[in-house]
Amino acid sequence: MRQSSFLVTVFAILCGGHNLLSQGGNRKPPVELTRAAMESREVLYKRTPQGDLKLHFYLPPRSEAGTPLRKPCVVFFFGGGWKSGTYLQFVPQARYLAGRGLITACADYRILSQHQTLPDKAVEDAKSAIRWLRGHADEWGIDPARIIAAGGSAGGHLAACTAFVTAYDAPGESSLSCKPD
Repeated sequence: MRQSSFLVTVFAILCGGHNLLSQGGNRKPPVELTRAAMESREVLYKRTPQGDLKLHFYLPPRSEAGTPLRKPCVVFFFGGGWKSGTYLQFVPQARYLAGRGLITACADYRILSQHQTLPDKAVEDAKSAIRWLRGHADEWGIDPARIIAAGGSAGGHLAACTAFVTAYDAPGESSLSCKPD
């Protein structure tokens, strides 16, 4: 019961907190859903011929006992029809969940307007992002068996593709699972 309540809450936040940054138009500052203390960091997760791709992390406070805890991680993929958009779309939701103890990341991926690529490369990048999270779980305190993929519009499609599409793997990356849990 508690887990289903959590999932309903996450779903409501994701649906209700959607903003239009993904459409590439009005670049308003993201809505602030929390004022909880957290750390934000970014890391390069993939180099491509069209440019480097980053994960933008929002990390909950470390445990007071100093014991590293393995926490669930939610990775967000922005929308924009595979043509436009920015990781900023889901920063409010990522910060909200990090303020409640989850590790969160907003992923860059290749898009037409910036990288001149088609959706197949976006699918490849989304799968690479999940594999990177799983492969670096120990250093980030992530439970590799509790990685969640989320997104809006094209980003929701990418999240689903990481679970169900068996094609479009980057060369040399197929040893780790890209399926979210």
